[in-house]
Amino acid sequence: MTKKSSTTAKTSSDNAQLKKKLEDPNLSDDEDIDFSQETLYDRLVALGDMFPQHKREQLVEFISEKAETSLYILKKLGSVAWIVTTSTLIVFVPYLLESEREAQFALMEQETYIQQKALVNGGGANAAAANANPQVNAPVRQ
Repeated sequence: MTKKSSTTAKTSSDNAQLKKKLEDPNLSDDEDIDFSQETLYDRLVALGDMFPQHKREQLVEFISEKAETSLYILKKLGSVAWIVTTSTLIVFVPYLLESEREAQFALMEQETYIQQKALVNGGGANAAAANANPQVNAPVRQ
């Protein structure tokens, strides 16, 4: 069969299917469509043809407004987060450092108090230990 005769045969079979569809309205249009050859672009164009132009424009406008609103909100939330974070750092970091320093000072006072109490209560035992090892408490001479 030549190329011309195969094209003619295909056209005549397409005509026969079209006549069959026209005669039987219960047949689906999807039966003879080859979806494997259809691209995403073809599908999007077909969707665009399904809806009127003014509806498509309304949808684009709606989505654009929502995107702008979302971007605005995200920018404002970012600004608020920055203000809260920096304010917290400026206020609370010095407070935390000072409270840590006070805790260390209180610990040193407590250790000093314990040492003084030990000297008062057991002064003889500590004095004997100091005399046994005179190099520990001896002043440095030049």
